[in-house]
Parts: sequence; C-alpha cells; structure tokens
Amino acid sequence: MPIVGNQGKGVTGSIPGCFPGRRNQGHRVGAPSAFAGRLILIELAVMTDTTEAGATNQQAAEPAPNDRLAVFPGRMIRPIPSFVFTVPRGWVIDEAPDSLAVVRTPKEVDGFWVNALLSHDRVARAVDFKVAAKTTWDRISKASPDAKVEMERLVRFGTNVVYLRGVELPAPKSGRQLNQLQALFFAPADEGGKTVDFFQFICTAPEELMENFGSPFIEMIGSFRFT
Repeated sequence: MPIVGNQGKGVTGSIPGCFPGRRNQGHRVGAPSAFAGRLILIELAVMTDTTEAGATNQQAAEPAPNDRLAVFPGRMIRPIPSFVFTVPRGWVIDEAPDSLAVVRTPKEVDGFWVNALLSHDRVARAVDFKVAAKTTWDRISKASPDAKVEMERLVRFGTNVVYLRGVELPAPKSGRQLNQLQALFFAPADEGGKTVDFFQFICTAPEELMENFGSPFIEMIGSFRFT
C-alpha cells in the first residue's frame, strides 16, 4: 500500500503541501490518499479507446452540436467587431497593455512618444454617449484631479458617430502638461443583444505640440470604419 504523508513510520521527507516523494529504499512512491481516488478517476476519464468498437461508443457519447461546447468566436461568445482605419504616414502600430493597439510616432518628439491608444470594452446596451462620457470622465478626474475639459463635441464621420473631448492634464510622473483628444464611439448593436461594443481612441501629445498633431489624430479617428 502507498505511503501517505508522514503518518507513523511512513515518513517521506516531502515538502509540506506537495506530494510525498520516494522513500529511502527507492521502491515505494507515496500519494496522498485524499487525492488518489480522484487522480485515478481523472486519468480514466481522459483515456480513449482507439479500437473500432471504442470509437463507435465514444461517438455515441458525444454531445449534440452546440449542446455543451463553448466556441469563440461564435454566436454566444461574440468576437470584437472587425474594423479598419488609416494610420498617419510613417507612424507605427504597436502593442500596449489594456489596449487593442497603440499608434505612435516612429521616434520621440521633444522627449515624448506622441501616441493614440485604441481600446475596447463590452458594456450594457443601455449605455449611451452621455453615460459613457460621464463614466470615462469620472475615471480620468479621479486619476488626475487637475485634468480639465477644453472641448466637447458630437460629430459624424460617415456612418460612425463619435463623441470628441479635448482634455488638458499633467503627465503622472513628470508633471509635463499634456493635451488629449479622446474619441468615444460604439459599434452597431446586434438586434436583441444585451451588450454593445464600446471603443475609445485616446490621442496624447505635449500641450505645445498638439497643434502639429491634431490633424493626423482627426484623420485617423475619422477614417475608422466597422467592416
């Protein structure tokens, strides 16, 4: 019978919390009794019969399509909607945490990486531009109490309606004054769906340079189309 834990003289010298190791004699391997039965059951559950009869039995036991199988992307687990947009000439598309992508200048401009972060969230269908604007602004003002709104506007670029907000705020570490052009918009909602896909472009440049980059930012935001 297997040696379990350190009960009596069956001491294995294992690290607490780990499966006991071999005894000094090197011929008996311990396994915790509380898990032994479960491990055997799990092992048997994943074993398959490769014989023709076994394959027939396995096919008969498989669930009906869409019965228990979760598929992504699929009808029940929707993917992020597909889209296209134009990148400013010479700029780079890169990866960044908590975003779908970051579009940035190929090199620093006056010690700053001018950039536009594209992010996505899935929100309740009841969320509209008013709710989205308030919620995102509450988050910004909490993280940066000195942030100020310089401009708000609801505009249409083709079929895409976008809430634009201009914000002035200090950089978190250096305190350098920054300008942001924030673009909030929604993907077309599925009929009868409970949620809607919410996108944001957060375009950032130093305050003194924003005049040079406002047009590329607007061009990029305006070119965004769901496909």
